[in-house]
This record gives sequence, structure tokens and C-alpha cells, in this order.
Amino acid sequence: MRSHLHSVRGLGAIMALVILVILSLLAAALTRFSSTQQLTSAQDILSSHAWNAARSGSEWALYVVIEESAANREAGCASVNNTTPNLAGFIDSRFSVRVKCEVEQYTEGARPISVFTITTIACNAASCPNDAASASAGYVERVRTVIATPDI
Repeated sequence: MRSHLHSVRGLGAIMALVILVILSLLAAALTRFSSTQQLTSAQDILSSHAWNAARSGSEWALYVVIEESAANREAGCASVNNTTPNLAGFIDSRFSVRVKCEVEQYTEGARPISVFTITTIACNAASCPNDAASASAGYVERVRTVIATPDI
């Protein structure tokens, strides 16, 4: 009987070691899950800011084309095309916006109609789009396209 007790003595240490390994793996998995969740939440907030920046750029371009350049909307479109508007005070300072404007002319009956396509790209980098920054985990970019026909 004595030899049987002697051989079972080390089993408790092995079980304790197995339990410690399992608990440490569980703690590592929970830590990784938590950090992934925080990164996802931060990117969601940045994405919302980028969308609002793109929307501000679109609204600015529409204002310039439709209101300020009512006499010559094609010139207004050309003046905002490939520009980076100064939207300080309207958007988060970490974001930059690039606006593109294209105009197509149509004739409906005897009436000329202008169709404006305004594409706005917003990102949290110095310039948009930014291929070099797109590889980083914190980079977000949003594109918004607006089609307007102010003549109708």
C-alpha cells in the first residue's frame, strides 16, 4: 500500500500546473478580446467623424456651386474641383477633405439642364485618399457622392 501512495504523490502538482496554464490562456484570450473590442469601438467613432467631414465637404461644394455661382455654375464647379476646403470649426481637426466636382450638360426640350456630381473624400490623414496611411489600424476614409440638378 505504501508504494501506491508514493507513486500518486506528484499528480496534484501536475493538475495544478495544467489548471494554471488553462487559466493563463483564458486571461490572454480575454485581454485580446477586450483590446480588439476597444479598437473596433474607436474605429467606429472615427468612421462617424469621417462621414460627417465628408458630408460637410459635400454641403460646402453644393453651396458654392448652387448659391455662390448661380450665374455661372460651371465655373463654380471648376472652382471647387480637386480642392481641400478649409472646414475648420465644422469638422474634427484630425480630418482632411478632398472635393471633386463634375458637371454634365443636357437639353430637355429647349431647356438646358446641368447635372453636378460632387464626390467628397474624408480621412484622418494629411491628404485624401492616402494609400500609405491606409495600412495603419487607425486610418478611416469615407467617400460621399452627391448628384444635384439645381436647374429643375
